[in-house]
Amino acid sequence: MMPGNHMVAAPAGRGAAHLVRMTLLACAAWVMVPAEASAQAQCPNVDQATLPNRPTLDAQAYGKLYKMLEQRVDVPLERFTEWRKTAPLEKLLKGTSELPAVIATKPLNELAFGTVGSRRLVCLSDASVALEEVLQNDEPGYFSYIVWGYTTPKATGIAYGFGEFWYEPQGEATLVRWRYSFKLKDDSFPGYLGPVGRWMFRWFFLDTTYERFMRSALKTLADEAVAAAR
Repeated sequence: MMPGNHMVAAPAGRGAAHLVRMTLLACAAWVMVPAEASAQAQCPNVDQATLPNRPTLDAQAYGKLYKMLEQRVDVPLERFTEWRKTAPLEKLLKGTSELPAVIATKPLNELAFGTVGSRRLVCLSDASVALEEVLQNDEPGYFSYIVWGYTTPKATGIAYGFGEFWYEPQGEATLVRWRYSFKLKDDSFPGYLGPVGRWMFRWFFLDTTYERFMRSALKTLADEAVAAAR
């Protein structure tokens, strides 16, 4: 199927129903590739010249596919901020039965991660990788980053992910809000289906598989922060 605004006439009757079923099955298969275990304990060496360039954020895509969740962390904002600056990503993103865990990260420039422009390779338990760069860091209240160059089969149709965190003091606790939005590739499934593809992505992945991943990560973040503060 070619990308763009081409329209394909659907067959009538049972043929149309069959087309819908096949499309839904394809979408389900796309998100339900099982997360494989891996003995890999560190990131591989990469030739940075071959890595894909960082995509430009698409303002029009920002509000189309996103999920926002929040989590109370029973640690004061100041202590929480100091802890999260050095918390290893692999201790926070442990994955689920559906999505791989982070097992290691590797700096890709000389900037300490957290500095605007700092970039790293993120290595996953299914032997895939992704690239991550900090876009904004207004301590202690806001942090944003972009993730792209996914090699996991679960993200073949994703151009990039844009993550944002807000941190608010709540007495002796901190309220964490995490918003994650996706931009789909226009020339890949399901992005080339336009609004229908975005609906499929939300129904089969964002509001199910990825929401469970986010909730697991936020709970782990809260548990790790509390344990470190004891």
